[in-house]
Amino acid sequence: MKKNKETSRNREAVLQMPLSCVTDHAHPYRLMVRFQGRPPSNTVNVSLSLRREGHPDRVISRTARLDIRSAAADPPPDISITVDTAPLAEGRYTGRLDVQAGRMKHSWQVSFHRLASPRPPQFPFGIYALPATEDIRKLESMLEEIRSARFNLICQHLAGVREKDVPVLDAAAIRGILFCPSHNLRMKPAPQQLRAVLVCGGTERETEAACLNRPQVRELAADDLSRAMKEYAAHAGFSGLAYYGDDLFLPAVYEDGRAWIACRCAFCRRQFATLHGVEPPADTAERRGVIPASDPWLVWMRHRCEKTYGDFVRNVERAAKTVAPAVRMGLCHGWPDNPFSSIVTGIYGPLTQLESSVSSYAYPFLRSPSCDFICHYEIARMNNRNKDVWMLGLFGADATMAPPWHITQNYWNMLAAGYKFIAFFSWWDYERAMEKNDPEESRRALNALEAIRRCGLHKDWILPAAMHWEDENAQCAMLYSFTTESSDVWPRHRGNTHSREVCRLYRAALKRHLPMKIICEEEIRAGILRNFSVLCLHDVRALPDDIVALIQQWVERGGLLFTDSDPLYMDPWHPSGRIYFRGAIPASPETMVEIMRDRFPPSVTVSSADVIARVFVAGETRYVVLVNNYADRYFGFDYSYDSTARNHALAALCRSEPVSASVAFSGPEYYVYDAAAGQLLGTTSQTLAFDFEPAWGKALALIPSREAVLRVRGLDHVHAGATVSYAVEMTERSGRILRGAFAVRAAVSTPSGRESPCSAWFGLRNGVGEFLLPIGVNDETGSWKIRFEGGFPRSAVELTLAVHEPAAEPRILAVSAAPPQDSRP
Repeated sequence: MKKNKETSRNREAVLQMPLSCVTDHAHPYRLMVRFQGRPPSNTVNVSLSLRREGHPDRVISRTARLDIRSAAADPPPDISITVDTAPLAEGRYTGRLDVQAGRMKHSWQVSFHRLASPRPPQFPFGIYALPATEDIRKLESMLEEIRSARFNLICQHLAGVREKDVPVLDAAAIRGILFCPSHNLRMKPAPQQLRAVLVCGGTERETEAACLNRPQVRELAADDLSRAMKEYAAHAGFSGLAYYGDDLFLPAVYEDGRAWIACRCAFCRRQFATLHGVEPPADTAERRGVIPASDPWLVWMRHRCEKTYGDFVRNVERAAKTVAPAVRMGLCHGWPDNPFSSIVTGIYGPLTQLESSVSSYAYPFLRSPSCDFICHYEIARMNNRNKDVWMLGLFGADATMAPPWHITQNYWNMLAAGYKFIAFFSWWDYERAMEKNDPEESRRALNALEAIRRCGLHKDWILPAAMHWEDENAQCAMLYSFTTESSDVWPRHRGNTHSREVCRLYRAALKRHLPMKIICEEEIRAGILRNFSVLCLHDVRALPDDIVALIQQWVERGGLLFTDSDPLYMDPWHPSGRIYFRGAIPASPETMVEIMRDRFPPSVTVSSADVIARVFVAGETRYVVLVNNYADRYFGFDYSYDSTARNHALAALCRSEPVSASVAFSGPEYYVYDAAAGQLLGTTSQTLAFDFEPAWGKALALIPSREAVLRVRGLDHVHAGATVSYAVEMTERSGRILRGAFAVRAAVSTPSGRESPCSAWFGLRNGVGEFLLPIGVNDETGSWKIRFEGGFPRSAVELTLAVHEPAAEPRILAVSAAPPQDSRP
């Protein structure tokens, strides 16, 4: 934390309390007593008495003693007091701390909230950007609305944990909502000697942004985040997840169809020349067709992404992990409809993403169809196959609340994509809309909130299992060409043309329910083509010579290659700027999809192209996510950053309609269940008919046996102060474990009838899992009830736990001498 609160000051001693009042099993409550002068005795006696809210008759009293005889005479030592809250029951505590040294005696009131922990891992379901407020009633109301939407994560712009941040972080944690900081490089304007230099057409100009290649900038950024990470990790509400670099990318300026790009400062020029023997280009001719892999322009584009940007963010991530080794970080950069690749600004997922996760944001509202969340997921996976992918979708932005149909479409398409972190931007815009006191704007905001709530209620039975889903294999792939996008930067800037065309082909595959992967040039060099039978080159207008050779070799070994019907590819009589492959088949994107579908029939097909289907594998089980994307017929509008009325007028042109469709399956027979309701719908040998609500979907669980039976084993009696472990399994009726992914809910009731905040949804991996129930040393004694619910069809297992008085009183109070604060750095 930034500093401690001084709760009492007098001539003899000051008590300093932590800024945060929340603790858990891993975060003790730490206090500091600072003497103003030498205490009258070398023996310091400390006593603590605590009462838990709702249980006033049960008092916890502890004492401790410290001999400071060996401490230096001047200045006197500070007294560090640690309250180990791990043995305590969850809840709010108040009490009194007494410190006595000879005739000197002081008493202070203390209070903290012990969170329910440890808890099972949660699928992150978050909301971005809560506004700061000093109004406690407003804060409480805001967090209750957020909790009603079932969010378990708030993503906050933070620069460490400061005093103004603590009320919202503490209040959220008490409600079971953890925080994910969004940290950024705070160097704008940068010192002049560290600024990036833009270049275009042979001309250079300076920008206020920092050059991310400079060692001084990297050191400052790493030190800043590692300092802040210590503060994040010290807070009991820290999720272990962190965003970095909100809208952080290499600076660029667009003028008259050209792009000024970074960085060509003196340092970057020298570094590039040392590595590659030439300075980075200041201009370039049009590049099309086959170009040398060693082309200086192409090498510089890779250098900007991999070294200038990628090494910067990975250096920052490594610094954070030295402080918090288990932290998982994701970038928060991107463009609303082009989140994972923008080479003009140094973003290209295969070279620039972090080591722990792949992350960005996308707001397709009006610009792109919502199914592009799936396209972008596949782009994100390029060269990052073993990493989770995070996504931040749209709730409201620029004071425009998204329509309810778009919010639910966002949720379903993010789920169908396979993201392992789903969040929405932003609560700040919701508050802005409500504060206008405009009835129409308030109505839109409340409708958006109701849509989010509906998604939150649905996710409870889905996301715990989705944590363990794996992508379905595919025989077909398409290429995302780094070289083509690089060639669109200079001399004429063509924006995200290549990304749009890649998404166009992928959408065609989605409409025909064809599984397909998007691969990159880096993966072709690593040999990924051996995993596929078909490769599509759509809008691939430039390729390195080594990639062309590798694709040709793959074709000659039996691979089926589709290319655009374009003389640049197929006409050997026009050699200028062409990419020619022997044995390739020219076709339109839609024709490519039809031929691939004929050769490799999908495992799930839907009678309507408005409903997409995505299949996930989890051991013996399969999950199918079906989404009604009727509203995706409408896209390509302009989005206004400054006219809410304009955005709503365009959104009113869109229709989101119900769709009736039948779903057919191929392959081995499974029993088909509604994953959210636990209801049997039929088997995969049947064609199943569904009525899809507008902008909504269905998640189907495919189980190899008629039933998935929930079984739970655990102790039936325990002394208070123990943590009870329940072994949870999903089995066939015979007792054989079903090796799959399943969601389970544990509802815990105390002897007084109160539902414990230790209740939780959690996921089973390979049919097995564990639920931990911590019973505090001062928890209620008597008969506890634990109801586990899950399985297909849904069933419940009800257990009782007899909690007896603690067998021993744990030592929760410790005191020690600490160096005086004024002697610390």
